[in-house]
Amino acid sequence: MAWEWHTDEDGVAREYACADVLLWTGLYDEAHQIVGKSQSMELYAPSIKGFITEHDGYKCFEFTDACFLGLQALGDNVEPCFEGSAFYSLFTELKQLIDTAREFVANHQEEQQGGQAKMPSIFQLSHSAVADMIVNMLNPEFTEENEWHMSYGLVDVYDNYAICWNFDE
Repeated sequence: MAWEWHTDEDGVAREYACADVLLWTGLYDEAHQIVGKSQSMELYAPSIKGFITEHDGYKCFEFTDACFLGLQALGDNVEPCFEGSAFYSLFTELKQLIDTAREFVANHQEEQQGGQAKMPSIFQLSHSAVADMIVNMLNPEFTEENEWHMSYGLVDVYDNYAICWNFDE
């Protein structure tokens, strides 16, 4: 668990508790549906300490201490206590990072002004990022909507080529 700053829709930056969660879908396939859902932080009731205060004309309980018990997935129409509080997929975050890197490289490779030579690109992906990009390109069905179906697995990556395995064949 870590504390991270997040700027909310009202423009105010607030510090929130964040936790890494592994969703094991081997027993319950519907656990795939949790990604993107709002979540609630559960506290151990006997450990809660704080006081009642007034904020913007409303009486509120301000926590000073509590033990974190776990996270609870909320339904589609349930608003979490803290806006933006949700389960997210590391794969989705990684895909967005790779797409941003691709766009950056493509934009800078196309830049050329007044006959001047292009500025050389010093951007280079790590071997693990290259492997992730190859798997992503070979498996367009590897999405939450398609139940993470993979057609190809990556055996090994070299400087100029990769060895892949076709699961379907």
